[in-house]
Amino acid sequence: MNNARVIKTAHEHEAALERIAELMEADPREGTSEAEELELLALVVDRYEEARFPIDPPDPIEAIRFRMDQMGLRNKGLGIPAEVLIRDPARLEAGREP
Repeated sequence: MNNARVIKTAHEHEAALERIAELMEADPREGTSEAEELELLALVVDRYEEARFPIDPPDPIEAIRFRMDQMGLRNKGLGIPAEVLIRDPARLEAGREP
């Protein structure tokens, strides 16, 4: 049974997630109607979630700091690239740095 259709409500979203869980538990073989239904449901759920729960991109500096923290790095660990990243833009504009 193919339940894949455009999701418009939270109730429909929840029902689609439950059906996805059922299908994943059944582990349908590729090419079967169940596998096709699973793929379609995943697509419509993704579309609904992207529209309903948008995620803003991170601040670039915060993303770098987060990744550095994950990797256990400090500013010194970046070496020369860190010096390039933290240059004073006003000095660059004034032509005092290459």
